[in-house]
Amino acid sequence: HGSSRLVECGFTRLKRLLHFVRNDKKDIVDSRFPAPKNSSKKKNYEILMIQDVQNKNLINYLKQRGLTEIVFPFIKEIHFKMNNKELYAVGFQNKSEGWELRNAFFKGSIQKKDVSLLKHKSESLYVFEGFMDALSFIELKKGLHGNLLILNSVSMYENAKEILKN
Repeated sequence: HGSSRLVECGFTRLKRLLHFVRNDKKDIVDSRFPAPKNSSKKKNYEILMIQDVQNKNLINYLKQRGLTEIVFPFIKEIHFKMNNKELYAVGFQNKSEGWELRNAFFKGSIQKKDVSLLKHKSESLYVFEGFMDALSFIELKKGLHGNLLILNSVSMYENAKEILKN
């Protein structure tokens, strides 16, 4: 795990930072998540069930990451089949109704990849690369205080630009 830190900055500085991350770290992202050899977009998953987080393994996983019931309103428990294997994970929904998924053994996403935006009556906007960082922030603040933009991947920078303009 890399370390995360909270940095307050203006819009211009944030644009430069995201530009740096997108351009200078691209090889790192690409090497961790290589493009599939088969370029067909055939769906290899099926969502079986979406519910509130109840599974004790997922709750223990969240606790190991320092997360409690404070973050439960922002996540779901997703049961899905991928490559003929039934799995379950903590799910965090994005703007295109896709899901970012995590459990102790799986990190991935299903459906359309996009940014996530948690809105709160505030002028503040906090930007996170991944949803676990955003959940940690919510945990530390004891709730949602400010608007949160989660990229869900540095490759989603272009999708974030419209939100950052508003």
